[in-house]
Amino acid sequence: MSKKFKDTRTLNLFERVYPVRRPPVISQTVDLSGKIKRLVSLILKESPKTREQLAAEMAEAMDCPSFSKAMLDNYSSEANELHQIPLYRFIVLVRVADAAWA
Repeated sequence: MSKKFKDTRTLNLFERVYPVRRPPVISQTVDLSGKIKRLVSLILKESPKTREQLAAEMAEAMDCPSFSKAMLDNYSSEANELHQIPLYRFIVLVRVADAAWA
């Protein structure tokens, strides 16, 4: 048996009248973790305060003296997959950095 030939050059005359629904093509994988890390990085860049100041204010607001600049660096680094910023710390970061746009 011969293989059937599929014609790809002929236009479909009925496509305008009866449109064919095709599944959407997703070219990029949805990486929410990476988007959050980029957002944290953007917040840190846009803030007039230094990372040390932000970390100190966050430590005071959360009553967590062990919070440091290194933790902020880990939360904004896409290469470091082990550290994810918890929601409550993200909210504190937004408030301390005055980044209501985020």
